[in-house]
Amino acid sequence: MTSSFLEKNILLISPEAWGVNHVSKHHYAIELAKTGAHVYFLNPPSNAFSCTEAQPNLYLLDYKPKYKGLKHLPKFISSFLTKREVKSIEKFLSTEFDILWNFDSSRFFNLAGIKNKLKICHIVDMAENIQRPLLAKTSDFCFCTSDYIKKELELYNPKVFKIHHGYSLVNQISDTKEFFDTNRLQVGFVGNLSRACIDWNVIFELVETHPLVQFNFIGSYKASNLSRSDIENKILERLENKANITLLGQKGSELLPNYFAKFDLLLCVYKIENKQDIAQHSNLHKIMEYLGSGKIVLTSYVDEYKKDTTLLEMTKNNKDIPKVFNRIISNLNFYNNQENQGRRIAFALENVYSKQIKRITNIITNEAQ
Repeated sequence: MTSSFLEKNILLISPEAWGVNHVSKHHYAIELAKTGAHVYFLNPPSNAFSCTEAQPNLYLLDYKPKYKGLKHLPKFISSFLTKREVKSIEKFLSTEFDILWNFDSSRFFNLAGIKNKLKICHIVDMAENIQRPLLAKTSDFCFCTSDYIKKELELYNPKVFKIHHGYSLVNQISDTKEFFDTNRLQVGFVGNLSRACIDWNVIFELVETHPLVQFNFIGSYKASNLSRSDIENKILERLENKANITLLGQKGSELLPNYFAKFDLLLCVYKIENKQDIAQHSNLHKIMEYLGSGKIVLTSYVDEYKKDTTLLEMTKNNKDIPKVFNRIISNLNFYNNQENQGRRIAFALENVYSKQIKRITNIITNEAQ
């Protein structure tokens, strides 16, 4: 086991490619590189091998898989072929990995045959589950972001630890290019707009019943590094044809604080129609980014915040969101006063990625003793 990531070679396996949009996998890669680790961020499969340096100690790695359909093979064969695949990547890089850090249950999910490396299963959401049980079972440690995920992983591995979503401290590099009318209340929504689980019915109800409120959407509505599909045409048409909607497009993480500073309220509305929806949205990365701005957050139900309702406004049923929205905008000075904003910012700062990595390091160190 390792008690420090300094000078370690880490293969970080991500289900989302590197790109303009950064989520937890990208932030972990950046922060691990800052610790002195040599991080190889493995993009989803492509047609060729390539490796480029994104920043000091952080390399973007593309590869063409040697073996496909491993989930259909007996476990002892998929284990052997996974080991061969890792060795193939190491040979290409002329590097031997110390750590395999896997966020992606669709690849490198059978790590049973890999020895003398620290094997980490890190599940930050439940959006996909290809071979999650096998990845958990064949890893040394499992980390997750919610009680829902933890309960599942504990069936396959006794070493499961919950680490909250991280918050990324970024340097604001410029102000926003767009003008925001300070005489109008400004609402912000950040995320992958092509996701089918966004509750557009509720969002459009808010838009139509508040024509004097400006709703600003940051995120891609075309295929991106976070999505393989475009937004539905009928939804895009409605977004483009509303006078009080502004589509701002994709923005890098370093720009988001500038936009949050312009917004009065931050919105997070996903479909919560069954137990699967509740589990899938049991913790959302965007909320940590929202809280770091200090601004009031209105969200659909997110299980991990059920005990922290002083940090945000959350409904158990989406039909109640319009009512809560009205209450917030009628008392905006209270919700965004210095004390309330300070509480949200303090929570985010307690969960910056550097602290999450220290927590993970301490867990690995203590368990190894």
